[in-house]
Amino acid sequence: MPPGDLDRYRQAFLRLQNHLEQGARADRFKPPENFALARVRIGDAAAAPLTGEIVDISPDGMKLALEGGNPIPVGQPCRLDIGADGKEWFQLEGVVRWVDSHPLITVIGVQLQSVEVHDGSPP
Repeated sequence: MPPGDLDRYRQAFLRLQNHLEQGARADRFKPPENFALARVRIGDAAAAPLTGEIVDISPDGMKLALEGGNPIPVGQPCRLDIGADGKEWFQLEGVVRWVDSHPLITVIGVQLQSVEVHDGSPP
């Protein structure tokens, strides 16, 4: 990754992390809904989006809880759109690294590859 891209990634991730931490301080058990939820597309960018809840996040990746019954193969690329307050939103790209699937819930681990910050609301 070129040095400029690494700096952009680091800055975008820190902004996302700051939003999540502010929400966690406001309600110690759950960040605000617009940051706790992500629209997740597994595989093709045109795939139907799933709604996932962010369970844990770090600079390397995140853990997401999705509705059960969705077969998700390990190694698939994925795109996550995390909405904010209408002022900015985050687009993350990564790869599914592990899946823990149960009838009612599927938890996935995503290794992050890029984070972009956009103005406005997610499309």
